Amino acid sequence: MLVKKHNHGIAFFHAKQINSLTDLQNWNKSSFATRKSYEIKNYGRLNKPHEEMMYFCNTSRQTLEEIGYDYKTPVVVSAYKAKRYFSCVDIAMSSKEDDNTKLSLSKLRNAFSQQETPELNKFTTDMREEFYTVPIDEAQGWIYPTVGKQSKDKFNLAMYPGVAKRLLEFQGAIVISKANPSGMKEIEFCFDQDYRLDYIKGYPELQKIFNLG
Repeated sequence: MLVKKHNHGIAFFHAKQINSLTDLQNWNKSSFATRKSYEIKNYGRLNKPHEEMMYFCNTSRQTLEEIGYDYKTPVVVSAYKAKRYFSCVDIAMSSKEDDNTKLSLSKLRNAFSQQETPELNKFTTDMREEFYTVPIDEAQGWIYPTVGKQSKDKFNLAMYPGVAKRLLEFQGAIVISKANPSGMKEIEFCFDQDYRLDYIKGYPELQKIFNLG
C-alpha cells in the first residue's frame, strides 16, 4: 500500500450538472454539500449505500469526464484548496508491485478508467474496504485513477465529508453555460467564496484558479 502526501495550496475540483441556469437562483451553501447518508441508496465509486463521501479531481477539465458530462446542460465546477498538508492512500498503486499483484491492480485501474456502473462501483468499493483501509493518523483519504486515458499528472481524491471540511477550503465555483468536448466553454457566472452568485469578470483570483486568462 502506497501513501502519498499532498501540499498545502494544491487545488481540487468537483463538478455538478444542473438542468438550467434558472436553477442557480435557488442555490446556496447547502447546494454544494454532499448528499446525506439516508439519500444514498446505491454504491458510489468508493462508497457503500448510506455512506457519505466527497469526490474531487486535481484538474478542472478532467472532473467533467468523471461525471460523464453530456455537454447538453450547464455545469457548476467548484474549486477547493488544501488548508494544510495531508496524505492519502493511493488505490491501484503498489510501492512493491510484483507478478502476483500486477493482474489485480490492472483490473482495478481498468475499472476506474470506465464510466461508473453499479457493478464497477461495488467492485471498487469492495477493493477499497479489503485492501486500502486508511491507516489512522497516517492518511486522510484516497486517491485513485481517472476515467479515460490515465496519467501520473491526473488523479481523483475521495474523502469523508467531515475530513474534507477540515482540510479543504471552498474557493468559489464557475458556471459553464455551454461547452463542447474540444474545449470550448462559455463562462459568465460564478459563485464567490461566500457562495454568492455573481459575474466571473469581477473575480481575477477565481479566473486564475481555473486558467481562464
